[in-house]
Amino acid sequence: FIVCAAFCAQKTDKYRRFFSGLALSAYALSTYPVQMLVHKLPLFNRFYAAIRWQWIAAFAMAILAGYGLDILLRHEYNRARLVRVWGVLTTVITGSLLTVYAVTHIFYDHFLILAVAVAKRKFPEIYASSPRAFAAVQRTLDEIIRQFSFANFAFIFAILCALGVCVLVMIYIRGRISGRQFRTMALALLAIEIILYPKSYGYISKKSYIATPQTVQFLQNHKADDTSRTFSLYPGVAYFSRAGMDMADIEQAMLLDREFIPPNTGALFNIESADGYDNLMPRRYSRILKYLGSQRTTYPGEAAPPPTVPPGSDYVAVRVATLQRPEIASLLGMMNVRSVITPLVLPAPYVKVTDMRVTTYKIPLYIYELSGYLPRLYFAKSTTIIAGDDDALFTAVLKNDFKKSTLVECQNTCDLLRTVGSGIISNMKYDAGSIIARATTVRGGFVVLSESNIRGWHAFIDDTEVPLVTTNYVYQGIAVPAGEHTIRFQYTYQL
Repeated sequence: FIVCAAFCAQKTDKYRRFFSGLALSAYALSTYPVQMLVHKLPLFNRFYAAIRWQWIAAFAMAILAGYGLDILLRHEYNRARLVRVWGVLTTVITGSLLTVYAVTHIFYDHFLILAVAVAKRKFPEIYASSPRAFAAVQRTLDEIIRQFSFANFAFIFAILCALGVCVLVMIYIRGRISGRQFRTMALALLAIEIILYPKSYGYISKKSYIATPQTVQFLQNHKADDTSRTFSLYPGVAYFSRAGMDMADIEQAMLLDREFIPPNTGALFNIESADGYDNLMPRRYSRILKYLGSQRTTYPGEAAPPPTVPPGSDYVAVRVATLQRPEIASLLGMMNVRSVITPLVLPAPYVKVTDMRVTTYKIPLYIYELSGYLPRLYFAKSTTIIAGDDDALFTAVLKNDFKKSTLVECQNTCDLLRTVGSGIISNMKYDAGSIIARATTVRGGFVVLSESNIRGWHAFIDDTEVPLVTTNYVYQGIAVPAGEHTIRFQYTYQL
């Protein structure tokens, strides 16, 4: 309602127009039909979660609300227009809520039949394999309908808050209260909302947010003196539901997710993950993450054909078989991954170092160490020059033994890259966007840096810039001449 005041100002300006357009565009992009259309366009096809556009819309609406409040306090609004807009808005919102409430309760059975049909069409493997699929669909539908039910305190609370703001502003613009009284009553209303908010919505306690996950505690106590990464082999929601966990339990679901140390949680505890959230991550890297079973990848489609499993295997069995493929370990080792977190039982070369029970549902979780993982910076034992389209290159990656050979893509000076010898990396200093080390080699060699080869990286040998080449499909490398040298990789942000 406060935002409405921004549209009823006596004077318009470019800022209001900009944030109004931003809010409307972002909200439109967050809707499923619009998202499906724009997802076919370049750049937009990397945004895999439509709901994240709502963050931008919420930001724009917050700016407009501040703008509207300033207009109210300065009396720079068109009173007649504001009363008319608020009257229409109140009528539309109230009528819509009552209509939704009536329709969902009168035609509940029809909605349930439709929801089951959609579930069978969109998730045939999960629905066919789970005996509790119908109950899960019904529970989901009930939860959606409950959001618009007068039996739901959160729903009533939201309506009362909106009406409270509307009434407060209406009596203010009619001159019934002063500006000082308006501010006092607005702060009181805000305080009531803050106090009642935890009782109205999905509330997660502060204790849960600040608690250190068990997996983090273990890794911090057993941290190797290197720059290795972690990775989580996450088998999916269906796996945990089958294990007896109620994934609708918001707090416990959040605690479970934190135990897998996603990138944002890892950043809090200085634990680096090979996974990623970035919607604009390199396409090649997102393809590898898709193959590894990441839930956060932006890669559209399948990264590679699914594994061969016995006939009749359900969705969970296929998912587990996917994560247990032997090339998964090879890829993780290439990506500098030392610790693997998963509830799955993994064969060699994974070595289980601990097991634990997490959440109140006591879900078993294991931490494995991957023997023979490659360092962040190292001399390649040998190089293999590869070329071709992306599918051919990715196939070569899946078949390669990275402990023995490094894959290099080059167009010039390929003969130099084929001449490799052993070497030693020492005195490495690793910082955000900068890696400096001493490289010593008798015959000359090829040094690999396990950081994405994206635009902005530059390499230097004794302060002289040298060309970077794409290595192991996603990383970067340089040819180093014989002798002892200072090598430096520097990242400079650029669009």
